[in-house]
Amino acid sequence: PRTPRAGRPARRCGCAPSIASVAGGRHAGHASGCHRRPAVRPGQRGSVPVFADSSALVELYVAEAHHRQVLAIAGPIVVSSLAAVEVPAAFWRKHRLGQLEATDAAVLSAEFAADLAGAGLPEPRFIAVAASDEVIDGAAAAVSRHPLRACDALQLASALAVRRALDGLDGFVAFDDTLRAAAA
Repeated sequence: PRTPRAGRPARRCGCAPSIASVAGGRHAGHASGCHRRPAVRPGQRGSVPVFADSSALVELYVAEAHHRQVLAIAGPIVVSSLAAVEVPAAFWRKHRLGQLEATDAAVLSAEFAADLAGAGLPEPRFIAVAASDEVIDGAAAAVSRHPLRACDALQLASALAVRRALDGLDGFVAFDDTLRAAAA
């Protein structure tokens, strides 16, 4: 089943046990397991973004277990440039497994590409991080410390590069247990 175009934030926090914090911050007023600071609208002073890996981005477009949690993320979502390949690959994999019709996989891939490019949106939905030398070096170091696949190591290294550049991240959203453990 497909959903309409990627949704916009529905609620303030969207906290869940599946959200691992790269920044390590917790905030008052939520469950003790909360790993996100209160959402800040893009452009506000002190705005700190959320990084989402491709597994989370797929949930923006396909109604699965964590769909509502991902829809609740406020502001632009920081992503790795690898998402341009990984997200459509996930849609087409779902088609090959009989979970999506070919036309739905094509539409979802086109919608994601348009959102990634910022086409027709008043505010960007995504901010892509290029696979720079710093990111590649960070990924190579990560695989020596964690049992990560190459693309997951690149996702983690991208998030860490953003955290260093912005002096923090609001959260790291992924639904792969190994990647979340490495990010914690």
